[in-house]
Amino acid sequence: MGRTKEPDEVFCEACGKAIKERAELCPHCGVRNAGDAAAVGSSHNPVNYETTVGPSWYYAIAVPTLFTIPSFVLFSQQSSAQTTGLSFVFIFAFLASVFAPIIGAYFDRQYVRANSTWDPSLAWQVALFFLYPGNVVIAAFYLYRRHEVLGEP
Repeated sequence: MGRTKEPDEVFCEACGKAIKERAELCPHCGVRNAGDAAAVGSSHNPVNYETTVGPSWYYAIAVPTLFTIPSFVLFSQQSSAQTTGLSFVFIFAFLASVFAPIIGAYFDRQYVRANSTWDPSLAWQVALFFLYPGNVVIAAFYLYRRHEVLGEP
């Protein structure tokens, strides 16, 4: 015999029993269901995401972003008369300020998706890469939004 439900019910994702569509928790097994997210209008439910990524990846966005403008200015003002060692330092600082936020955004996005109702799009990473040195503003907005939804830095 098949499962039956009323028009205002859905099946629990964990135990399969019929529950009210707007129920946040299944009264049978206690598992949080996507019905509450659908009722609010959000298509993202953090219960559907798992991650082993820790909460500290935002440092990989924040710290290099702080050095973006100084490294951009120093790299652009460097003359050919400067030593090779100093050139290497400027190039390394420039590349780190470009690529570290992209890698940090990739991993931090996984953490944010699994721990909040905000689902940052891949466009954040693309913007951090292609809009250099404007990525400072993008990173600042991303970190502000992250703090807003998670309540942590």
